Amino acid sequence: MIIFVLPTKITSDEIESLQKHLDSGGRIFFVAEHDGFAASNSVVSNAIKTLGGSIAVQSGQHNDNTH
Repeated sequence: MIIFVLPTKITSDEIESLQKHLDSGGRIFFVAEHDGFAASNSVVSNAIKTLGGSIAVQSGQHNDNTH
């Protein structure tokens, strides 16, 4: 498993290596944050999209006090 915590940059060579890792059955865990980490969040969202995923980190916070 590869873990990325609040990355500020992921190069095209790294994306290629990550794709190979996924293709061989590996897993990747990205950690993003709420507001204030917009640069990191867009890096995570773009990497996931480039790797074929469909989840994106949204800005803002959510709390409905029911959970």
